[in-house]
Amino acid sequence: QGECYKFGELPTYGPPVASKLMKLIGPDRDEFLKGRRCENQGLGVGSFIYYRRVVENQKNRILGEIIKVANKIGTSKSNIEILEKAIEEIQFTKALDMAKNAIPESLLINGHSPIKLLHSALSEGVHALSDEECLEMIGNDKSQHKQFKHADDDSTTVVVVYDGMTPIACGSFKTY
Repeated sequence: QGECYKFGELPTYGPPVASKLMKLIGPDRDEFLKGRRCENQGLGVGSFIYYRRVVENQKNRILGEIIKVANKIGTSKSNIEILEKAIEEIQFTKALDMAKNAIPESLLINGHSPIKLLHSALSEGVHALSDEECLEMIGNDKSQHKQFKHADDDSTTVVVVYDGMTPIACGSFKTY
């Protein structure tokens, strides 16, 4: 009787990722999938590190889409200029602090910036929670469908993806 060892699997095992979410993430697909692999292997803090990196990498793209929505709904020129300056800011937290009062109200979640909420939740996981607590925050029920909160105009949708009550992704995509 022989022995067999499994060294890997391609494609990697795990629940499928919604195509809408992959479209939102765009260029940060690989980082996001590393986070998913960590999550599937029980490495909650590791998954939060990758997810937070995705959010940080998407800052300019998300703020750019927020500006498009803001222009469509008639946001003041001064608020749009603030959002544009936030894109130019290199430091992530400083950029979000600059933009927080300029984001259109229709894109806020209970009065808060969706990007800031998401980044704060991920940062808390990285710095203050255990693997188990991070995984619990993500949600143990992998079959649970993700909820989307969005604000859209004719061509652009800005979306925050939730798992239960926890924001897990934020981004934008064009609709045709």
